[in-house]
Amino acid sequence: MDIRQIARIDLNLLIALQVLLEERNVSRAAERLFITQPAMSKTLGRLREVFDDPLFIRSSHGVGPTPKALELERPLRGVLESVGKLVAPSAFDPASYSGEFVIATSENVGTVIMGPLMGLLAREAPGIRLRTVTWIEKQLEQLAQGKLDFSIHLRYTHYDADYDIECLTQTKLVALVRHDHPLLGEAAEWEKLVGYPFIDFYIPDLNEIASFQRNALPGEGLAELEFSFETDHLMTALEVVRHTNNILMVPSFVTRNPLVRSSIAILPLPGEGVALDFVLVSHHRIANSAPHQWLRQQIEAMVNELESKGQA
Repeated sequence: MDIRQIARIDLNLLIALQVLLEERNVSRAAERLFITQPAMSKTLGRLREVFDDPLFIRSSHGVGPTPKALELERPLRGVLESVGKLVAPSAFDPASYSGEFVIATSENVGTVIMGPLMGLLAREAPGIRLRTVTWIEKQLEQLAQGKLDFSIHLRYTHYDADYDIECLTQTKLVALVRHDHPLLGEAAEWEKLVGYPFIDFYIPDLNEIASFQRNALPGEGLAELEFSFETDHLMTALEVVRHTNNILMVPSFVTRNPLVRSSIAILPLPGEGVALDFVLVSHHRIANSAPHQWLRQQIEAMVNELESKGQA
């Protein structure tokens, strides 16, 4: 494509040519374009220079198109219709849309929302493909560069103004134990909890929250706990909980998964704990993307529905 050749043409000239072809009259063409007749005559002169042809010849009924003008009539209409479609707001139809979205989310969130979300997409937008990543460095930079579409994580202490932040849910840490754990039925006290081994389970972004280390646990906090098993896999950690007296601390949001609730018991931690916000984050670059905003709305609505049903 010769960009230089295209750059010499003012799009308004092509619009004027289309109106002249429709009206066959300089005065009426000027009225439709809201310009004076002398300005319309000047525009016609510029068109003649661009196409090196008179284009229109005066007659008793106005102006008549030359063979060159008639030759341009059909392709010109197609060009202008294409430009119109290019700049017109596009209507988004989930049922016919096809595309991929990449979402960064931890297993804590994915086990709860990805099943229902994929079920919704299968019904309403079968052409959408989701790809999730559970660990990725510099998520905010990845969002800005277009390598990620969304990130769901615990709220950071700071975001630049280029990001849209929506709180999906507020959660707290709870302890998960097996159904016949010795602590069940007793008052929740740290002195009793620290007598049992804990699972050192990696919760992404938890250390980003400064108040967690100060307020979540008494005394020296995590340093007082005995960790007998370490993993970053939620399902593995739950299996250890089922077979031992180990205690697993996770955001309560995890327990919204029915499979999790049916296989373990929930032991509230002593004290008020620290409120943790799971947020849905995107960059301003997708603010005008109808597919992205539709998917964002589905995620937000789905989490709200889970909360309204009391599945916490």
